[in-house]
Amino acid sequence: MVTSQEILDVFAERFKQLLKDKDLDLQKLSNNIGIARSTLNDWKLGKKMPGADGVRKISDYFNVTTDYLLGKSDFES
Repeated sequence: MVTSQEILDVFAERFKQLLKDKDLDLQKLSNNIGIARSTLNDWKLGKKMPGADGVRKISDYFNVTTDYLLGKSDFES
């Protein structure tokens, strides 16, 4: 069984990689999706897990599946 900590770790790593791949900083992302930069930073550092709406917004913005973000799939789309 996958633990919530493992899901958080996978999300944080994939979120960091997506930001890096798009050469995107947290402030720009914050402006584009309406989530506070400090909240995005907590997600990036693996301090907090986003709720369903946050996962959906990240998924939509980067055009990846929520399953990919949460580690249920290794395929982005």
